Amino acid sequence: MENIYVSVEPFKPLPKPPAPVKIPEASENSKNSFYLGVIIFLVLLNVLQAGRIVFGIYAYQSGNLAADLSAKLSSMTVERDQLNANLTDMAEELTRLRQMQACPAQWTTFGDSCYFVSGCGSWDEGREDCKKKNAHLVVINNAEEQAFVTNYTEKFILDWFERQRTHGLGSLTADLSDIKDNLTDHLQASNDQLILMTKQRDLMKSNLTETSEELIRLQNLSKQKKTCPAGWRMSSSSCYLLSTNTGSWDKGREDCRNRGGDLVVIDNAEEQRFISTFTNKYTWIGLNDKETEGSWKWVDGTSLTLT
Repeated sequence: MENIYVSVEPFKPLPKPPAPVKIPEASENSKNSFYLGVIIFLVLLNVLQAGRIVFGIYAYQSGNLAADLSAKLSSMTVERDQLNANLTDMAEELTRLRQMQACPAQWTTFGDSCYFVSGCGSWDEGREDCKKKNAHLVVINNAEEQAFVTNYTEKFILDWFERQRTHGLGSLTADLSDIKDNLTDHLQASNDQLILMTKQRDLMKSNLTETSEELIRLQNLSKQKKTCPAGWRMSSSSCYLLSTNTGSWDKGREDCRNRGGDLVVIDNAEEQRFISTFTNKYTWIGLNDKETEGSWKWVDGTSLTLT
């Protein structure tokens, strides 16, 4: 607390009491009463004088204190206004610095905040993802922020679908390219295999032609040199015999096998005409339906062809 120094005027000397006035002598009681009244008057006069002096000192001190307080209040008001102005300037500078501060890569700035749309998932997963990015789920404070968040989210969704479509087309193109390459390789391998098979076929044809020619040559040579046993007749390099024995089909076949042959198998019309010249009687041929009734087969296992 500050000390207050006050200049106080020195006490003025009390006025001298008036000179005694001689009064007529009275009784002893009257004198005593008079003196007592004078004493009381003087005492009251001194008290009033002291009170006036003390009140003057108090009034003077109170006046100085009020002046000091008013001056200090005025100074504090000026300082408060200056601090408010500085605080406003600092807030504006902080806002400007926040707006100038760049957001992280792939984040979007709106006002003095950075926004980012993460991937899909539950609310808890989304909040956990935000925490990992040193952020939190968006708190929408006003209509402008709500409009920005709505547009930003819609744009992110459209971009996401476009990326998926582009990625899908890219994957499809890559798959088609792989399929094309595989098909080309497969076709090339098939073509090489076809060329090899063609060469093998041509070689087999050549060998078959040579074999056929050799077979014909041998058949012709066999025809030229081959002779049938006595009593047998030759036709187209085969020997035929009409047995004189009679009996069942099985006995007829057994007789043929005993002679080193078999019941005849007629392969063509020429052979059938040749057989018909042997006799006009019924004779056994190598045809039967013993295995399945109505299903005729030759003794060499081939089926009957009625042509």
